[in-house]
Amino acid sequence: MAGKTKSATGKSVNTLEREARASSTLSLKYIITNDESLRKTPDKYMLFKNLAAIYEKDLKENLERTSFDLYEEYTDLVDTPAAWADFLQYKPVKDFIQRFFNEKAEQVANKQLANVDMKASDAIKVKQHVEATKVKEDNSNIVVMLLPQ
Repeated sequence: MAGKTKSATGKSVNTLEREARASSTLSLKYIITNDESLRKTPDKYMLFKNLAAIYEKDLKENLERTSFDLYEEYTDLVDTPAAWADFLQYKPVKDFIQRFFNEKAEQVANKQLANVDMKASDAIKVKQHVEATKVKEDNSNIVVMLLPQ
């Protein structure tokens, strides 16, 4: 009967558990925790892990903040805004943040396409720019075949 038990949402408990695992692997803290190159510098790893947890707690607001704003908001975490700047410029963190900005830009472009205030060509250019800057998954496989001679 596993998978048959329903939650309040109508989904099976197994489905909810799978969704929770999948969403946790997309979190910023998970990305930092599993970054092998960052683990080589333990101090930076611990700092970034703590900053990631704090950053995600108020993600919507923090996406709009600069390193100086974050430093002022969370004064007890780091000694200087440079620590927040390093965190925000770290490639995996930057990619994580960029996804949200791309989503917002795409949403604005879609609204503008339906609106007469913006030329359709300009809105299409925005959409094309967003598509070009999206992080694409590399699903390519390399096959090596040894042929007899």
